[in-house]
Amino acid sequence: MARTKQTARKTTTTRPSRPSRQYYASAAPVNASKPKVVNLVDLDYTLDPTCMKIIDITETLQRAMVQAAKGDDGINEKDIPDCDQLFKELAQLPMTPQYLRHTKVAKVMKQIRDMEKEKIPSETEYKFKDRAGQFIASWTNLTGVKYTSLDA
Repeated sequence: MARTKQTARKTTTTRPSRPSRQYYASAAPVNASKPKVVNLVDLDYTLDPTCMKIIDITETLQRAMVQAAKGDDGINEKDIPDCDQLFKELAQLPMTPQYLRHTKVAKVMKQIRDMEKEKIPSETEYKFKDRAGQFIASWTNLTGVKYTSLDA
């Protein structure tokens, strides 16, 4: 198929002037999937310090409260003041629909809201369930998405 040119210095192979259909068919497999489209908007949030702070708070609350409540030991009493501080920090941060979509903070708040009161130490003092419900209510007004309870 390919022609070979020989010169005094080197031998090169060139493509035929009119390639066959087989040449094109072999370049890309028939069942090849389309290349993955990267959403450039999401890439910007990884550089946003506010978004990264919300992600850190979300991950910490998930580890300290949600995963600990599902374990045998339950939520550690020593972690409760830190969780209270994280709730206060989250209340101070500006929240947008894009942050909610990217950080999944509403999912963690929903899990905290739906926990049994007996599993959360000092719930009467800190009211984590009520505060998580207030966050979700304000975010529902912001996004228009209703986060339903497991009990409903």
